[in-house]
Amino acid sequence: MRLLLVWVLLASMALAQSPDPALQPPQAIVTVWKHATGADMVQVSMVSSAYPGETLRNICLAMGRELGSEPRGLAVTRDKLTADLSATKARFAVDGLIDRQSGELRLQPVVRAFLGVPAPFQVSTVLVNFDGEKPVDGVTLKDYESDTVVLKATYSEAPLGIEYRVVALVQDPAALKIPARFQEPQIRQKASKKGAAPPTTLLVGLAGVSALAAVGLVYFALANRARRRLSARPGRTGRPHA
Repeated sequence: MRLLLVWVLLASMALAQSPDPALQPPQAIVTVWKHATGADMVQVSMVSSAYPGETLRNICLAMGRELGSEPRGLAVTRDKLTADLSATKARFAVDGLIDRQSGELRLQPVVRAFLGVPAPFQVSTVLVNFDGEKPVDGVTLKDYESDTVVLKATYSEAPLGIEYRVVALVQDPAALKIPARFQEPQIRQKASKKGAAPPTTLLVGLAGVSALAAVGLVYFALANRARRRLSARPGRTGRPHA
């Protein structure tokens, strides 16, 4: 709970000062891990309890099209998190998100799949966790900014993984570009107004802070449940030791 209060405080301060948009809470949480068979397993959890299952299914299919790999075993469910909270989730397998030989992690197909969904289910903030992966110096993508996207990377040793907090500044999937490899820091330019995400200044005030608190509760419930399930899931493999 203390972590949640700190997270909400930081987010509310960010909204008031219009800082880095990567501090916005995620609307979708995506966990990717490498199965023992070599497939990339994907779990998508929508933070909004009202998110339609059919819309999420279309997002997963769009991710497969971006990768050129049709989702296998796609299942969309409504999972109960607590007595009062539920979430729309999807699970499936694809190929091409994790390349351990090159050290590349492909974020672009994941984020593009969420873009262009009509309101009120539009998504612009996504948290992507590559479970069991370690960064490769000079190869793995770190923080990145452009005129269409802002993302921040965090590496964790326990549990092992790389987490990306991504904010799309446009809603045109074709316009969003995320490199698969490390890029030198760039100066982010002003995003195009066409298809851009709503400005954060509209959320300033008590209503905005209350909404952040509600989203925060769902986010931490999803994150904690995902960690417990992933730690017990058979077929998970960590990065092989050199």
